[in-house]
Amino acid sequence: MVTDIVPDEKVKSAMNDINAAQREQVAPRPRRSGKILVVKKAEAEAESKALQGQGIANQRKAIIEGLQLSVEQFQKAVEGATSRKSCNSSSSRSILTR
Repeated sequence: MVTDIVPDEKVKSAMNDINAAQREQVAPRPRRSGKILVVKKAEAEAESKALQGQGIANQRKAIIEGLQLSVEQFQKAVEGATSRKSCNSSSSRSILTR
């Protein structure tokens, strides 16, 4: 019964070459991996800035909607009030200039 198989030296060498070639393909190249990291970092930063811009836009939209609601409530509470008059009031002016 044969329990220990010993391949020929040429076969060992060929198998080692194949394994080395496979490891070379899998291993990232230092220059390329550095470039990939830089690109990924830039993409993440761009996405972050886009999301920040959306957040600021949503904040501004909420402020405008709040002011519109305040003006509407002011007009209902004060007889004869117009949006122009309510915007000229000191409380509205202080909100708008902040």
